[in-house]
Amino acid sequence: MPTHDFVDIGDVLNYEFLQGTIKSIDASADTCVVTVGASDYPALIFWHPDPECVLRDNGAIQGSAQSFYEGDEVIIMRKKNAQTLYDAKVLTGGQPKFRVMIKWKQIATDPSFISLCDQMIARLQQEKVYATQFREFVYSDIVPWLESWIGKKIRGGDGAAKFTDPLMY
Repeated sequence: MPTHDFVDIGDVLNYEFLQGTIKSIDASADTCVVTVGASDYPALIFWHPDPECVLRDNGAIQGSAQSFYEGDEVIIMRKKNAQTLYDAKVLTGGQPKFRVMIKWKQIATDPSFISLCDQMIARLQQEKVYATQFREFVYSDIVPWLESWIGKKIRGGDGAAKFTDPLMY
């Protein structure tokens, strides 16, 4: 994951770390506005659950906005006397893992998912599926259903599922 590298201790002292609440999010640019006390600060979002994420041209981490919601409590690193968007970064916050568990619970209780699992069990009882084939067998049914449920593709160009944390996206 990209890092923010400080030049020296003087550079570190030019920043303050503040707790605030996300007021609005611009997912197309991975930026947000964070309210701290009575002030609103534009900020780049600089946290992502995928360790292989990349830095955008604007300094935010590509796709990071999808890990946050308006109203999330966050920690921002803000350059003292910040004047531009590039002077503040959301470093962490929200409850992404909590939200993922809620979504998995919704999936597990969805009647269409239960029906899909029943169909897969019936197929497994009828067909010989070896351990080396099981992952492909499951992905052929589960991945398309999950993509439909979350409304977004989770397979890469090679067709393989990217299960870093699909419900974060």
